[in-house]
Amino acid sequence: MDTFFIVRNNQTYLNRYAWANTILWTDFALRPQCEICGDDGAETPGGFDVVVGQGSKYPDILGCGHVPYFILSDRAVETWKRHGITNFDQYRVTVRIAKPKLLRGVTPPTYWRIEPRGKCAVDLEAKGLIPERWCEEHKRYRRKITIHVSKTVLVPGTWDGSDLFRDVNYSRYVVMCTKRLADICIAEKLLCFRFDRLDKAELFPGKGDLYTK
Repeated sequence: MDTFFIVRNNQTYLNRYAWANTILWTDFALRPQCEICGDDGAETPGGFDVVVGQGSKYPDILGCGHVPYFILSDRAVETWKRHGITNFDQYRVTVRIAKPKLLRGVTPPTYWRIEPRGKCAVDLEAKGLIPERWCEEHKRYRRKITIHVSKTVLVPGTWDGSDLFRDVNYSRYVVMCTKRLADICIAEKLLCFRFDRLDKAELFPGKGDLYTK
């Protein structure tokens, strides 16, 4: 049986790493919130610039507080590709301003916003969510929360076999992966990755089930 993880940056545990507080969009505007599904109106941009507001060292997975996009360094992207993990689209992210003194004058890595193409289906009812209405425009359900459940369950047979995947009907910002991908990140010493099992009751306390320094 495959072991799946939610993958994200580990800056909350390893706070020495840089964190992007602000995204600098060009010609970007929010749409009105969708009345059917409650979509927040945030367009998904191509590339963009960011402002780093804290940290003393650049990681291979950059946390972003403005919108929680999945942002990887060029080193991480090329490492994944070398291991045959290529099922994603990538868009350039540039560190335009670095506010911390220890990062001034330091050349940041080339970063990329990663959009996984792998797919699965999250069991919304097991997650404590009831799908109410399907929105054809945004391809997602409006959901009613009945009880908060931290662990995530996939509908059997819906995972497409990809090492990197997500279900945009549940959350466009939650990225999931296999243990193979986690093992690659650890073996290659990619910085600041955190992996929490999908069946874990609590996601945030501690340093993660698997992690890189």
